[in-house]
Order: sequence, then C-alpha cells, then structure tokens
Amino acid sequence: MAANRTGPNPLTFWPRETNQYVKKCLDSTLIETALWKECCDSLFLASNPVPVKRLMHAKKMISTSYLYPPLHFEDLDKLDIVLESDKKITNWYKSTPKD
Repeated sequence: MAANRTGPNPLTFWPRETNQYVKKCLDSTLIETALWKECCDSLFLASNPVPVKRLMHAKKMISTSYLYPPLHFEDLDKLDIVLESDKKITNWYKSTPKD
C-alpha cells in the first residue's frame, strides 16, 4: 500500500481485516501480500473517496454515494472490481486463524 494516499483507506473500510493484516505483518506470517496489494489498489481506481463511497453505498452502509463536485460517483465505472476486492478480503479474514 502506498504511504502517500489519504482519505478513506483499507483501515477505515476493513477495520477487523486490517487489524489481522497488521498482526500478520508484525509476526512475519502474512503470505497474502499480493492479495492485499490488489485489493487495496482497487480502492484507488478513481479519485479518493469515490470507490469507498460507492462500495459503502452498494453494501447499504450509507444511504447515498453523493460526492461534492468536482467528484462524482460515476468517476468509477467498474464497481465490480471493488466489490470483488471486498469479497476477497472478507473471505481472507474469515479463513484466517485468529489469535
């Protein structure tokens, strides 16, 4: 994950999953780095926070995906990639042994 990105990020969208990711990084047991990079990159397919707001709206976590101009929800034309990333991270978390 790039350090220069700001705004909504995996920590704000996937808090439990990110916590487990950090634990695995700290104890050097994370083997799914490519999965995490792919999924985190999907949150930046459009200007921040467009992908996260679209995902939150699709999951009914917020009532609208409205953004203030100049951003627009249509700035992200491939929500399916973000939805698939969410599914992958959620499945990773469910299948990962917890401490």
